[in-house]
Amino acid sequence: MDALREFETPTEDSWKKLISKSLKINDLTEFQAKAVHGLKINPFHFPKPEDSSNNPLQSGDSNWKIGINLGESANNQNIISLLKNGVESIGLSANVASNLPKLLDGVYSDMIYHDFTFVDDSDSDIEQILQYFKASDVSNSMLMAGMNLTVNGVIDHQEEIQAFSRVHFLTAKSKANNFVESLASMCAQIHGYLKLVALSKINVSQIRAEVKVSHHLPTNVSMMRALRVLWANLLSLHEIDFHPLFVKALIVKETSHDDDMALIANTNAIINSILGTANLIHVDAGSNDINMSRLNSNIQHILKMESRTEHIADPLAGSYSIESMTKELAKEAWENFKNHIV
Repeated sequence: MDALREFETPTEDSWKKLISKSLKINDLTEFQAKAVHGLKINPFHFPKPEDSSNNPLQSGDSNWKIGINLGESANNQNIISLLKNGVESIGLSANVASNLPKLLDGVYSDMIYHDFTFVDDSDSDIEQILQYFKASDVSNSMLMAGMNLTVNGVIDHQEEIQAFSRVHFLTAKSKANNFVESLASMCAQIHGYLKLVALSKINVSQIRAEVKVSHHLPTNVSMMRALRVLWANLLSLHEIDFHPLFVKALIVKETSHDDDMALIANTNAIINSILGTANLIHVDAGSNDINMSRLNSNIQHILKMESRTEHIADPLAGSYSIESMTKELAKEAWENFKNHIV
């Protein structure tokens, strides 16, 4: 150990000169950084004290829920099979609302997180889902679910909605491939939702965010972490007491991938979602094959059993590069958001 202490800590200038020499360039500024999803990746990051956070981001619960998207192709047999295999959340289209009693026959509603996707605010679909919840043997306060209602849909069903404290009725979604624009768009959506909170139309705990996550680790993890920073900024802007944001990570199979390639890409995306502090990870296998859905859920089970990351609040807190990119993304997205609301 004493021998190690003999090495001098390099200065930033000497560090840059050594890298420039290795790359055979005159100066590190000549290096062309690669941009992914609108974010420049700097592979040479000299650590500074301000780039490392002493406090992990607050996500509420590090033990994420394992989810599978079935959409309109769902049937009771497949749902029961996946739940027996340890899946904790099933993604369904709201179009199946009229068939919920048969579709979820034998399912203990307080044991899973229901996830419904609305194409539009169909009053009949909303009422049928709420009626299914009310008819269950579970207390309203114990039911867990997520939906993507519009602001008008929430206002129209305000009295019924307030009874379900653990159901996320409003979902801010990423709508652009560029991460800065995507985060700014979600800020604008959440900004509108928090206005409803101020008017006592909905509780802050009934808001969530949904982000599409892909295989590139630095950008995807930084994007998800930046979202939590922006959430805290928005709560402060509206003078609302802090409450952790529930984040759903959605992983969709790329059309160019066959099933084998999709499993590899999905594994990378799942790891990124975990490192990015997701509360719910939903994989859309892009196939009606129940075996593919089971394989995608097993990936998450293995990661829980072998990596134990569900016990870590913010796995990459303190990583100089990730912290730096998180702050850069959050800063640019916040400026973009403010320019749009002025």
